[in-house]
Amino acid sequence: MVVTRAAAAAALSLAFVLAPLASSAHAQTSNSPLTVALGDDAALSLGGFIDATGVHRGTATSSGLGTSFGTIPFSDTVPGSLSETLLSAQNSRVTLAATARVGEGEVKGYLEADFLGSAPPGLNVTANSNGLRMRVYWMRYRRHAFEFLGGQAWSLLTPSRNGLSPDTNDVFFTLNVDPNYQAGLTWTRQMQFRFGFHPTDTLAAAVSLENPDQYVGSAVVLPNGFPAGEVDTGTLTFQVPNAMPDIVAKVAFDPKHGRLHQHVDAGVIVRRFRTFEPAAGTHEATGAGAQVTAAVEPIAPLRLIASAYLSSGGGRYLAQSNVPDLVVAPDGILRTVDANSLLAGAEGRVGDRLLLFGYASGVRTRANVIADAGGSPIGFGVPASAGANERIAELTSGLTHTFFRDPKQGAMQLMLQYSHLWRRSFASAEAATDLFYVNVRYVLP
Repeated sequence: MVVTRAAAAAALSLAFVLAPLASSAHAQTSNSPLTVALGDDAALSLGGFIDATGVHRGTATSSGLGTSFGTIPFSDTVPGSLSETLLSAQNSRVTLAATARVGEGEVKGYLEADFLGSAPPGLNVTANSNGLRMRVYWMRYRRHAFEFLGGQAWSLLTPSRNGLSPDTNDVFFTLNVDPNYQAGLTWTRQMQFRFGFHPTDTLAAAVSLENPDQYVGSAVVLPNGFPAGEVDTGTLTFQVPNAMPDIVAKVAFDPKHGRLHQHVDAGVIVRRFRTFEPAAGTHEATGAGAQVTAAVEPIAPLRLIASAYLSSGGGRYLAQSNVPDLVVAPDGILRTVDANSLLAGAEGRVGDRLLLFGYASGVRTRANVIADAGGSPIGFGVPASAGANERIAELTSGLTHTFFRDPKQGAMQLMLQYSHLWRRSFASAEAATDLFYVNVRYVLP
């Protein structure tokens, strides 16, 4: 029976439940048995994978399956004297894609979900009732060279593998098993309105208006009496009175020579911060950052990747590093915090089944300390603050071995990751830990 356009549109709406994830190692294929054609103009594709993950850390980070890079414990603390082991299926994902043609344009619905949502008390006592979590959830309309996206997606500032595509398999977030990826990687997944332009197959440009959050985290000492809820200390949701969306602009160039694919992208971000105090009035500040990423293939099995980020007021995008955007002076003046990062790595295939990877990365910040009315230091980098990180570094190596891959049967993979993580606070204290992940993954066909 031929499905009408109205039925296809209804199915497209229903398809906004889950969307295709897939990395470059396990992208879905059009002949998957889990793809259903709805007439000539629309299709639904179910996908995802099942993960059985184990992680062992040399110190007790208490951060769950994903690593909190900026808060690993010091050796002279109780957590720093204990190791931790966790077995979890939380990183498993379910996905659904919906695609349809509308006149000369194309519409795609895209959402992916895992089980790393907010954990209830006693999670691991009996039932391991892991919470379902929305990762990305968006719709995209593309007509000729123009593109519009609305919904939750990877930030446009996140490094790319291919063009400026929002598809997860085209975004660079490493091949790590760790759900928080690599220290120094700039990324978020957040609500945005994105406008893209693709004049050629190798050139793309986009501007994105993204959800703001003026973040100070737990490492900033605020002035006494500063109104609570005007900045996010890492505990707030929608209480923060942000002034305007974060604005990200980016261009990408993807020349191809035979089987070799080269990629370069460069982007900038502009942010606006605002607070109010009854005695000092309204104060505002502008944050900004710039990023450059290059992924080159000197030979077909090998890809070299490097990404650099410079910012003043862009610390929130250095995820899980506890780096703030700004500090507040006693007179209410806002001052942005300088934070930079660098990530370099290599990914290479050995035969058809083995994928090797390695990355080195680092975060560096600059202290922004002010004396309060009594002469005591406040801000970021207070000498006695062990939670304010001057530097964070991570070295990672790993592999993915594919036992089998079949369009109708899916794929089975073994994934290993070893990392050494280190941080130094402005209190001159140092902390380090070793991470070892082992993961068995079944990818749906």
